[in-house]
Amino acid sequence: MKPLSVEVYPVYICSSCNSRHCESMDYINKVGKILCGCGNVMKLDGIETFKITPIYKTPTPKKDSPPSQRAQHTDDESDDTYSLAALKEKTTQETQQKQTELPANEFEQSVSLLMRLGWKKRESEHKTRVLYEQWYQENEQLIGPENFDEFANYLFFNHSN
Repeated sequence: MKPLSVEVYPVYICSSCNSRHCESMDYINKVGKILCGCGNVMKLDGIETFKITPIYKTPTPKKDSPPSQRAQHTDDESDDTYSLAALKEKTTQETQQKQTELPANEFEQSVSLLMRLGWKKRESEHKTRVLYEQWYQENEQLIGPENFDEFANYLFFNHSN
């Protein structure tokens, strides 16, 4: 399946304090300015559109397809696509990653907390992911209802870094 559309949000960096600002096309074209937290006012050039053209991967043949349809490989080429060991490794890595992800409810609460502190939604989502990775590396603890207050405290004191 190919995507129906693509969303693009221009990113601006404040020249005074290097703060990152992500704005919608509507905001850029209607307001045309960003007031940074440091007091710097950035004047934005209007944007009509972005031209983005996807470059799709060529489909790889399935292992059970007839040999005439499969790509021919030389002996020195490695074919991890069909390797059972590679597939198991990938599955194991994906499982470990899912086990260490921030649960959806706690993620939404964290984003909401940062938004109440003045962050935009996209920035809050990004900051929550980054700080959760730091939290997990430091504490080796998953976040759940029983320790969310500790993580919220961590977010509160580390969100501006």
